[in-house]
Amino acid sequence: MKNRLVIFVSIAILAFLGASVYFYAQRNYGPATINGYGYRPSMMEGMMSGDYYNNNEHYSNTNTSIKLSDDAKKGKELFESLCAQCHGQYAQGKIGPNIQNASESNIDWALKNVSMMNSLNSNPKLKNQENIYYISEFLKSFKKGNN
Repeated sequence: MKNRLVIFVSIAILAFLGASVYFYAQRNYGPATINGYGYRPSMMEGMMSGDYYNNNEHYSNTNTSIKLSDDAKKGKELFESLCAQCHGQYAQGKIGPNIQNASESNIDWALKNVSMMNSLNSNPKLKNQENIYYISEFLKSFKKGNN
């Protein structure tokens, strides 16, 4: 009888701990809420669900008549050296998802929450918020009609 009680209490404790971890994760990493817990940009949610991988309808910025702002030009250089290997030359998706039009908050979120990007977290260029802004300005330059 004593062994059954110990087993029952152990199972109850494990169930409680499992539920606690689940609800903690939902609160902190789940859908966005009014109070800010669980902030996850909707574009990144779609990216992580696989909807953006290898998008065949990507928009290229190869048209020489397209003028990039100075910030977008800086972002292009950073993107080509840090991001293009996984996200493709035009951010259309390769190993990583299509990130065309990704905002600064999308990039921040991905750097902090996407496990495949952990190796980039130590890169000093990505610790500089200004560089993330430049990359987002380059990514915003991809629009329909620019190809």
